This record gives sequence, structure tokens and C-alpha cells, in this order.
Amino acid sequence: MNVLAIISRDMEKGSTKYRLVQYLDFLSKKGINVKFINRKAIGTSIIKKAQQADLVFNQKCLFKTSVVRKLIAKSQRTIFDFDDAIYTRPKKPHSWITNYRVKRRLHLWLKCADVVTTSNHFLAGYARKYSKSVKVIPMALDTDIWKPRNRIHRDEMIMGWAGAPVNVPLIENLGPVLAHMLKKYPFLKLAIFSGQKPRLSCPFAYHPFFPGGEPEFVKNL
Repeated sequence: MNVLAIISRDMEKGSTKYRLVQYLDFLSKKGINVKFINRKAIGTSIIKKAQQADLVFNQKCLFKTSVVRKLIAKSQRTIFDFDDAIYTRPKKPHSWITNYRVKRRLHLWLKCADVVTTSNHFLAGYARKYSKSVKVIPMALDTDIWKPRNRIHRDEMIMGWAGAPVNVPLIENLGPVLAHMLKKYPFLKLAIFSGQKPRLSCPFAYHPFFPGGEPEFVKNL
């Protein structure tokens, strides 16, 4: 079985990694081969690639409606997967025209995909407004890689945060709260694992991102 997977960035992006990439070895053993295409490379040529695949798996990528309609029509089967509320925006709201375009593109996938997969029941509730075939597949970790360490007594407690550079503004917004907590509870420490160092007024240990480093970072908290 051949799968064409549409992704928004690279295979180290959290959502792509934990929704699909970590299962590649398992899928390969089952005779399922996955080829990736970046959203930025999408054009009319994707239609031919979709026709050659047994399944098109879209990991929450929204693009031109005209291309989507052709893609879905020519594909044998389609799955649309989303693991966060992509119909919202954490910062300043979209303009009305951008909001309309985002919702239109999202709803098209929800209505037309053969199956919609989400990471939790909250997102599934939204998807079921438009799709009759919604499956909840929770986010999972490979326990052969994510192994807890032996517990040791420590006087300090480390609070960890891991996130992509695009999400750094979210932790920066919590700067005043974090500073207050660290001051109020001297035993509390902050550690951050990311490809970009946040600008925070409170002390923290910065761990630069490197592929596959997440388990070790969490293990050492």
C-alpha cells in the first residue's frame, strides 16, 4: 500500500512526528510505504501523485480550494488529520476574509475526506459538525524511547517546556506568571527545550533543540 502524506514543514515538526513519522517502521513492516510532500511544493503535479497512491494523508494542511477539490476527486482514499484547533488563532484574530478562507478550506477537507482523525474528543466534536466519519487517535509516545528514569530525591523541582520556535511567543506571554512563581517558590526551576531561546525576565536553563532530543530532556527534568 502506498501513502502520499502532505505535511506543513519537515518530519521533525511535533505534530507530523507524533501523528505519523514515529509509526513509519511499524507501517513499513505491514507493507505500507509513505512518501512525503511539503505543502509549499503543492501544485497541479500533486494530482498525478495522488492518483498513483492508494491513500492521501493530509496532516492539517490547508491550501487552495481548487487544488483540494481536484485532489480529493482523483484520490482513491483520503484522510484528514488535525491535532489542534487550527480553526482558531492564538494571537490577533484573522481578518474576516482570511478567517473565511481558512474555515472554507478546513470545512472542505472535513466534509470531503473519507475519514477525519483527531487527537482528542474536543476536536472530534468540532469535526463531527461537518464529517460523518471521525475517529479519535490520541497522541502517543514510543515507550521503547520514552523511558522514565529512576526517581531520586531532589530539593528542587524543575518545570519543563518544549516547543517549536513558532510557539515561543506563547511561553513569552507567560513571562510575568513564571517570574512570580519562581520568586514565590525558590525550589522551583524552569527549563526550556526549543530551537529558539525565549526572551524571559526570569532565570531559566535553555536547552537548544536537536532532532530526537525530547525524550532525554523530559527524562532529566
